[in-house]
Amino acid sequence: MPIRIHNLRRPVEEPEELLTTAIARKLHLPPQEIAGYRILRKSLDARSRFDLRFVYSVAVDLNDPAARSRMADDRDIDDFQTESFDDPTPGTQQLSHPPVVVGSGPAGLLAGYYLALKGYRPLIIERG
Repeated sequence: MPIRIHNLRRPVEEPEELLTTAIARKLHLPPQEIAGYRILRKSLDARSRFDLRFVYSVAVDLNDPAARSRMADDRDIDDFQTESFDDPTPGTQQLSHPPVVVGSGPAGLLAGYYLALKGYRPLIIERG
């Protein structure tokens, strides 16, 4: 089972190829024990103008699953389970009116797009 590391802070000028060694250092393991990793989130910490850092959340696969038990006390490390998205099946009954999406922000446009992909003809309404 993969684990997730939060708040892995790295300097901006450091290349992402060195992230494996930073992960190994955070986990107190040799880099050979890391089977692979996936970046879940990457954000820029610019609170200090002169100390810019990337803050990562990564999912890490370990070669030795027993190594997870040695990291129980670190609050930035927890178990990671991938969340699967199940695409809902479209209904079989004909709609009397088209579905209405209120707002043309990112969520509204995405909702309208998915409805259009399923064959519905959504009406997107924007206030402005």
